[in-house]
Amino acid sequence: MRLVCWRAALLALSIVSAFIAAEHAYAHNLELGLAGVSGGDDHADPAALVRFTSDAQVFVQGLLYGADFGPVSMRTGLVSFGLTAPVKGLERLRIYSGLTFMDEYVSIYSGERSRSDNTTQPKINEHNYNLGALLGVRAPIYVKSRFSANIGWESHLFIAGSAGLFLVLGVKQSWSLTAGMTL
Repeated sequence: MRLVCWRAALLALSIVSAFIAAEHAYAHNLELGLAGVSGGDDHADPAALVRFTSDAQVFVQGLLYGADFGPVSMRTGLVSFGLTAPVKGLERLRIYSGLTFMDEYVSIYSGERSRSDNTTQPKINEHNYNLGALLGVRAPIYVKSRFSANIGWESHLFIAGSAGLFLVLGVKQSWSLTAGMTL
C-alpha cells in the first residue's frame, strides 16, 4: 500500500524534475488540490492531486487515491503528462491531452499471515499497471498576481485488456479543485 504511494510520488517527482531542468527558461506553475475520482461506479473516491505546468504548454500531474472495504484495500496512482492549449474563442478554458500511467494496488487481508517481525502481510497482493490517454478541460475561477484557483474535469481512458479487441475501454474520471502559484 505505501509502496504504491511512494512509487507514484517518486515517478511524479522525477518527471517534474526533468521538466524543470529541460525548460529552465520558462515560468512554471505548481498546483495542489483535491479531486474526486470515479472508476465507472456510482461514487467518487477522494484523491490528492499535484500538477506542474510550464509556459511551454507541457504538464505533468499525479493523482493518488484509495479505499478500504473491510479486508480489501485498494490504492491507485495515476501519473499523466502531455500538452495543454486554450480553447479558441474561450481563452480562459484550457484543454489537456496526453498519456496516463496507472498503478492500481489491491490487497486482501482475509486470513492474514504473520511475519517473523510480528507484522501482517496480505493473503492476496497484486499490482495492475496500464497505459492510457488523458482528455480534460480546466478553467480558472480565481487569478490574482502569481496565485490561482482552478476547477477541472478529466477522463483517463485505458484499453481493458483483451476486451480492447472489441473497443472496450476502462475509464477513470476526475473532478478537481486546485490552488496554485507561478514559480
